Amino acid sequence: MKLAAPPNGTAGTQSVGGAQLGLSFNKQTYQQGTYQPQPWHTAHKPIEEAFLPPPAWYVDQGMYELEIEKVFKQKWMYVGSTSQLTGPGSYFTGSVFGKGYIISRDQDGSIRAFHNVCPHRAAGVAHGEGCTQRFVCPYHGWEFDLEGRFRGLQGCSDALQGIKNFRAEDVKLAPIRVDVWGVYIFINLANTPDLPPLKDYLGKGGEALAAEGVADDDWVFVKRLAYPMKCNWKVMADNYQDGNYHVYLGHPKLIKALDMDNSVNKLYTNMTSMWGRNTMEETWPEDGSCDQVIRTRQGGGVDQSYSMIYPNFFVNRYGRWLSTTSVQPLGPNNCLTTFDCYFRKHDLEDSAFIADCLEAENEIQMEDMDLCFKVQENLRNGIYDAGRYAPIEIPMWYYHQLLHRDIFGDAPGLAAPSTNAKGTRLQQEA
Repeated sequence: MKLAAPPNGTAGTQSVGGAQLGLSFNKQTYQQGTYQPQPWHTAHKPIEEAFLPPPAWYVDQGMYELEIEKVFKQKWMYVGSTSQLTGPGSYFTGSVFGKGYIISRDQDGSIRAFHNVCPHRAAGVAHGEGCTQRFVCPYHGWEFDLEGRFRGLQGCSDALQGIKNFRAEDVKLAPIRVDVWGVYIFINLANTPDLPPLKDYLGKGGEALAAEGVADDDWVFVKRLAYPMKCNWKVMADNYQDGNYHVYLGHPKLIKALDMDNSVNKLYTNMTSMWGRNTMEETWPEDGSCDQVIRTRQGGGVDQSYSMIYPNFFVNRYGRWLSTTSVQPLGPNNCLTTFDCYFRKHDLEDSAFIADCLEAENEIQMEDMDLCFKVQENLRNGIYDAGRYAPIEIPMWYYHQLLHRDIFGDAPGLAAPSTNAKGTRLQQEA
């Protein structure tokens, strides 16, 4: 997989205790050097002794804006799949945190990413998806090639006549750092110089997922399921990373597909994983009530796994197929959760199987949405302070530590995470 050269100045890429001392509902907007988030007083404690972060982390406008600047813009953000770029000139667009982007494939097959902003008057130069040899601003007709270079005007072709000190070669679409792992495309909005290439960022966690086929090149993006959610993005992320604790009661059908006694939590440098063995068919309900959910997660020679790539990308590996989940913050009390569903090339003709998978995925997501909405309501009402972790929730505790590192500059608990949690195996890297 070829990638365009990174923006100037960036690293190269490669293919491929007690309560929390009361609530603080601080509505102050984040300003560099002035806003101070409420501290997590037990961040230095192992999970057996720690309380969860304070509710203000989930409802505070300042905390939300701080996370955008210090976490999301600095890390790798998933945007889509190489299978959406079928040839030279193919592209798709999107937006994260109010910043529009274009992902495209140039003439030599390299994948490029640009801010979707015309340097003339700030209009967007592309929308939706398609195939083109030129991005043309619909406002004044400025044209840009697949490498982002200015190539002329449409409409009023002599509009620049008489302009002084203008060099066409200096007019370009602003590039965004881009990298690919497997068929998954990621961007780094801040072009962070010390952010490792994606393969190195994933490290041994990526290797473990690759061993389960997640990084194979025959996965094809088929469908995106999008869910606007009335909760903080971390409520959804916490739900995902509680060591499958909530599955016992929250997903009455899914629990029938997972052998929870043989589930394992694994922790990596920038990733957590929960691996669960598939149940045997003789244990399935005889009335067939759970067949669709169970059968869509079996087969393919692999068990199920649920992995978080920090900060907000999740990979759900189910037998013959997989889905990815991206949770995009939209404010302190709202987020957008998108599921991209991938199938092997040889399964693309099995429309009945694909339909069953999509229906099962939607059913489980609706169950999660109901749980998360209620949690957010109670985080806002001033009654809840800060609860205790169950040791099984160590993936959630671990990612809270990563957030603490990026927000406060340290993660004291990461030095000695517990090995006593149910089904936990540490896979930490130096």
